[in-house]
Amino acid sequence: MKPRIIVCGLGRTGYKISRLLRQQGATVVGISDRPLRGEGSEIIVGNFPSASTLLAACIQSAHTLV
Repeated sequence: MKPRIIVCGLGRTGYKISRLLRQQGATVVGISDRPLRGEGSEIIVGNFPSASTLLAACIQSAHTLV
C-alpha cells in the first residue's frame, strides 16, 4: 500500500516536496489556498487549518501531514 501524505501549502517548497514524494511513489494530496494551473484532482483548495478542508483531503486516512 502506498503511503498517503497530505502537503499543506503548495508554494515553492510545498510544491517541490509534493512532486518529490509523488516521484517516489507516494500518494500525495496537496492543500492550496488558490487553484493551481495544470494540477489534477489531487489538489484541495481551501484553508488548511480548517477542519472541513482537512476532511475534504481525507485526513482520516492519511499517514503523514506535512
